[in-house]
Amino acid sequence: MKIKYAKLKTAGVFTDRTDLWKKIEAFMDGETAIVIKSSMNNGQYLFLGLKDKEKDKELHYMIEQDPMIGVYIDDRERFNEDWDNDKYEPDGCIYLNPENVELLESEE
Repeated sequence: MKIKYAKLKTAGVFTDRTDLWKKIEAFMDGETAIVIKSSMNNGQYLFLGLKDKEKDKELHYMIEQDPMIGVYIDDRERFNEDWDNDKYEPDGCIYLNPENVELLESEE
């Protein structure tokens, strides 16, 4: 499996979710991301992170605010400490359908 860069097209992807996830999809939309073809979910891509490291950090903190999966809810200090010391591990995965991922050949 090869890591690829892609422009994300996430507008409307999480519309059945909470306002937080609507903000997350808007934040991700149009960003260059690092993805890999999923070996588990046929045809889907596994989101590994945003290319822009500062935006990636902010995105992950936003995801951590979800009451179902968040470990750092309203705890920016601990999140920053773990992120900055390479101790942060996301608790789940984001899978994207092929129509939400525009592979960028020039970025490889």
